[in-house]
Amino acid sequence: MPMSCAKSLNTNSESAQTTPLVVAFMKHGECLIGFPAKHQAVINPSNTVFAFKHLIGHKFKEVEVQEDMKHWAFKVVEKPCAHPPAVKSAEELLSMILTKMHATAKQYLNKEVNNAVITVPTYLNDAQWQATKDAGQITGLKPTAMALAYGLDHAKLLVIAVYDLGCGTFDTSILEMHKGVFGVKSTNRDTHLGGEDFNIALITHILNKFKKESSIDLSQDCMAIQHICKAAKKAKIELSSTMQTEINLPFITADATCPQAYQHETQLCSIQVILIGGMTCMPLLFDITPLSLSIETLSGIMTKLINCNTTISMKKSQVFSTTADSQTTIEVKIFQGEHERVQDNKLPGNFNLVGIPPALKGIPLIGITFDINADGIVHVTAKDKATSKDQSMMIMSLLGLSDKDIGHMISNAKKYADADRACQELIKEANRGKSVCVDTEKVKDQLDAAKREVLKPIGKLHELALKGLTGNASVTAEQIKEKISET
Repeated sequence: MPMSCAKSLNTNSESAQTTPLVVAFMKHGECLIGFPAKHQAVINPSNTVFAFKHLIGHKFKEVEVQEDMKHWAFKVVEKPCAHPPAVKSAEELLSMILTKMHATAKQYLNKEVNNAVITVPTYLNDAQWQATKDAGQITGLKPTAMALAYGLDHAKLLVIAVYDLGCGTFDTSILEMHKGVFGVKSTNRDTHLGGEDFNIALITHILNKFKKESSIDLSQDCMAIQHICKAAKKAKIELSSTMQTEINLPFITADATCPQAYQHETQLCSIQVILIGGMTCMPLLFDITPLSLSIETLSGIMTKLINCNTTISMKKSQVFSTTADSQTTIEVKIFQGEHERVQDNKLPGNFNLVGIPPALKGIPLIGITFDINADGIVHVTAKDKATSKDQSMMIMSLLGLSDKDIGHMISNAKKYADADRACQELIKEANRGKSVCVDTEKVKDQLDAAKREVLKPIGKLHELALKGLTGNASVTAEQIKEKISET
């Protein structure tokens, strides 16, 4: 149903409508959040933490994390087994920001607030999504939804492109909208393109220009870098409303002769960038699966049940059978990815369904169901239709793949699509050839000598089928087809 709301933003304790993601720890144990933390960063750089959104859901050894650390005065360490109070996780830092937001909302509404809607980019991977949710729960809030908010409230059907450029990420989404309900058709993002990256680019430019003009390298001067950072951010904000601004840093450092200053005029280029942030109106939003979900069928083939970019929550079932006579157990392997062969995709989990009554291959009917809820949690169930025996598993996290991993998997799948299809066709024909061989062997002893002579090509077919199943490049699907037609 359509939603409507008053388009207003609450102000925080500093009378501002936005709160910077900055947390500072003072020497007497006091903790500053938002603008107070940001304003004292110049004199307390090593204990002022910012840009920690870049760390949410990431691991210490990831290349992006190691690269970001080069630009930070505060120290980042690998998560220890024992969590000392002096070490704060990215989730804890985010929860401090959310605590301030909680207090602001509580004061504005003049009542207790227990539930919250946390806006996140649509293309967050599962690890980042879960870490953000954890931050809300650390705060004591129950995140009721993770949604995308834009103040659009048209009744007619529209397809729109949304560009969301924030402090840490740049997201693009193609949405279909009708009466306040949003469906995500496609989405992509750059996890390291945002306001902080603009700051780093400006700071690097100023450092290089100052070194060129004065032959003084300020890159190791923490105090100077904090002054430059403050001036760069101020210039960036001013360029949102004016065509040019001046970066003026008197007494940025001193050499043997006199104090040194930096002055430079910066102007806006002809490209306009619109920054989207904050909540105005909260329409309904459906998330999507970034990669296809499949199970492994005979000889390592991916059989997709849920395609990538499918809207969730959703449920999909398909019936399968056994591949050998008297088979009483099947292993269900769940894969994530776009390749046709399981060996090129990721395995989030697997389980066994046991107790299938012995029967000829192809007779038992096994229903496989994928059920994804609104939180992105996947329930996979296998059920024998004859006995109603079932087995299931819950996948809380689909490997926590990064956006880089997802993009790499999708591009590789496209690059090798033709080779994958050829391999899939080869395995399909190899399985068919093997099945013909097995069925022929069953009746071979019942035939007279003359008819057995006719079946001699079956040996060659069996040889080709085995090579095909192992991916031998010397065998093609057409060769196996021809040999099957000869038997």
